[in-house]
Amino acid sequence: MTSVLGHQACALGHKLVYYNANKLFTLLKTAKPDGSYLKMISKLEKQDLLIMDDFGLKALDNITRHALYGNY
Repeated sequence: MTSVLGHQACALGHKLVYYNANKLFTLLKTAKPDGSYLKMISKLEKQDLLIMDDFGLKALDNITRHALYGNY
């Protein structure tokens, strides 16, 4: 289903990025200490659509919840 949404968004000219949710959260957590967190968030904000595949399959820890809600 997510690939259909992504394909349709691209066909309509929208910018999108696709991530596996767990990999995205790992990237966000590791981006904070090395200083690239804000750059990564800026990149995500420039997209029209963010597809997070497999969201909710793994419990979120406190750091991940804060990253998801922008409080990190």
